[in-house]
Amino acid sequence: VFADAYGKRLVLAIASIWAMCLSLILAALVWAGALTPWFLLAMLFALHLGRAGKIPAWQALVQDVVGQRHLASAISLNSVSFNGARTVGPALGGWIIGLFGITSVYLLGALSSLLMFGASRKLKHAPPEHRPTAASLYKDLREGAYFVATTRDTRVIIARLGLFVFGTVSIWAFLPLMMRERFDMNAEDYGLLLAVFGVSSLLGASLLPKLRRHFSVNQILTTAGLVYIPGLATVAWGATPLIVAMGLLLAGASWVICMVSYNVAMQQIAPNAIRGRVMSFHFLTVQACWASGSLTIGLLASLLGTTLTLSLICLYLFIVV
Repeated sequence: VFADAYGKRLVLAIASIWAMCLSLILAALVWAGALTPWFLLAMLFALHLGRAGKIPAWQALVQDVVGQRHLASAISLNSVSFNGARTVGPALGGWIIGLFGITSVYLLGALSSLLMFGASRKLKHAPPEHRPTAASLYKDLREGAYFVATTRDTRVIIARLGLFVFGTVSIWAFLPLMMRERFDMNAEDYGLLLAVFGVSSLLGASLLPKLRRHFSVNQILTTAGLVYIPGLATVAWGATPLIVAMGLLLAGASWVICMVSYNVAMQQIAPNAIRGRVMSFHFLTVQACWASGSLTIGLLASLLGTTLTLSLICLYLFIVV
């Protein structure tokens, strides 16, 4: 609602300053040796409050910057950037901690947020058509919810996206535990394995523009969803880290293709005036199904074991995709 009412660029700028301040507080607490586990959790919660405001505004701003013609390519490039950072970031963070200590990582995070703030001020954007009063913000929220609930295409996207995320989150939920118990891998080995998933995400995002020229969105989503299943099965039953890595390559590429396709489809449906609100429901669906999927799959694995649970997830995905 704030992104649509006061401008997406403003929300990005505020979220960046919020993250920078919290990173500086964390750096000071770590340097002073005063950071407790509970306070760390509270700070992470606060950081992700800012992220919850930033991500929908960021996603909704893309079309303002590049236009609808280049929207799919821009979102794919965003995915390449995100997954590239997720691949390189943990290794870079470990190297920096080894050289300069943990405090330096939080200071680097603060610098990153400051650079994000500077970049947000330079982005092209479509300013809001009106400045609502505080009393009208609730009405604006209802308007966004009504559009999502009554538009058939948005309902279909939300439903398919939620079902897909609910099952595919199993890789993130189980991979650390499986690699430690099955192959006795340490944190460094696991980081390398996770980097494979990041690289496959880059490949999937780079393939998407070509796929969109030859296939419909529904064909891409169905095919990529089905391709994810053998990747997950390989992770579940792989006898060596190399075989698991091959499964991650397949799963990572198909996962990114699906997630970017859902994002593009939602943005193309959403009118400009309420795009921030529509994308926030998209983001909320991902986060809610990620959390509920992780909890449900974890409880199921405690009863059946990880391998059998992942096999059941493969069957579930075959039904829902």
